Amino acid sequence: MKWSNKPSCIQKKIIIEDLTSSFTYRKFLIAVNIMSKKMNEVVKNEKRVGLYLPNVVGHVIVLFSLFKNEQAPCILNFTMGTQNIIDCIETASLETVITSREFVKKKKPI
Repeated sequence: MKWSNKPSCIQKKIIIEDLTSSFTYRKFLIAVNIMSKKMNEVVKNEKRVGLYLPNVVGHVIVLFSLFKNEQAPCILNFTMGTQNIIDCIETASLETVITSREFVKKKKPI
């Protein structure tokens, strides 16, 4: 795909942002492609993958990476409490839950 054929407004328009970062459509697609390769290395043969991430751009990138890899993301809500999260993981038969080190540090034990 040649980006030079696209109007410059498409290349530069911000499509997603949070407090610390913003992504144009092109930058987002590049991030999804890179992340999908990394995710494929980690969770290659899993049909469902748990996501326990804060609501930031990175979460969306991981989500679309799993879609690209034809894997079903199981989004775990941090407000559910420890036992409910464990129950969800067991019910969905998740082998892997992707999370953020910073998110886990900030999460208070319940």
